[in-house]
Amino acid sequence: MLLFALLSTAHAECRPVINELLPDALGADSGDEWVELLNAGDSPCDLTGWRVESAMNAWRTATTFESLTLGAGEIILLGDAPAEIEVAFNLGNGDPNSDAVRLVEPDGTVADIVVYGGPNDDGWTTESGEPASPVAAPNAGLSLGRCPDGSDTDDNAADFVVFVVPTPDAPNLTDPCTPTDTGDTGSNDTGDTSDTSDTFDTSDTDDTSGVSDSARTDDSSDSGAAREEVGSCGCAGRGSGAVVGLLLAGMAAGRRRR
Repeated sequence: MLLFALLSTAHAECRPVINELLPDALGADSGDEWVELLNAGDSPCDLTGWRVESAMNAWRTATTFESLTLGAGEIILLGDAPAEIEVAFNLGNGDPNSDAVRLVEPDGTVADIVVYGGPNDDGWTTESGEPASPVAAPNAGLSLGRCPDGSDTDDNAADFVVFVVPTPDAPNLTDPCTPTDTGDTGSNDTGDTSDTSDTFDTSDTDDTSGVSDSARTDDSSDSGAAREEVGSCGCAGRGSGAVVGLLLAGMAAGRRRR
């Protein structure tokens, strides 16, 4: 019994990550930017004394946790009220150079870092000190999130996707999410993942997924050129996640897992 307990303890892992962030809010960013943390491990994480830092051309501390423990699988939202921990973020938009957010241990060890936008002219590095591979910066009102939750290969471009429907303080979409490109038919959007030139059309509600175009990027003037568009899933970029219906259900039922 003692040996089993020791083996179980040896395999227990605390693994806090930056799971999702919204660096560029619609309109003025002030008060609307947020960062979501997740303990992707199977044991509690004591984050007392840890800090979250952001950088445009230099690192600055956004907050230091006076007392914070994240249970296994627990999510916590940092930002303006009603976030669980109020933090006044000043995040860059990833333009014209890459910007970054990182989670730092009390001794200065970088536990997790997200680099987005480009190019990486400021030389931001991964947790291991290697040059970072940035993920493309999201447009205003869209978030960057790990897909699936907690995925961490130290390659931002591989771990993160753009969420057309952000999921603050709730589980992210999960793999697989590969929308079938059946061709764009104008106002009846059937999931054309190659179309990236459309603008938001809040009057078009004829999408086959039943989601209003206020959270989509397709309209009847579709020219089929180049911008990120989603069909049956709520993520863009590399096209991974779950269907929007599951996302909306998760947002209703998945608040703060413990």
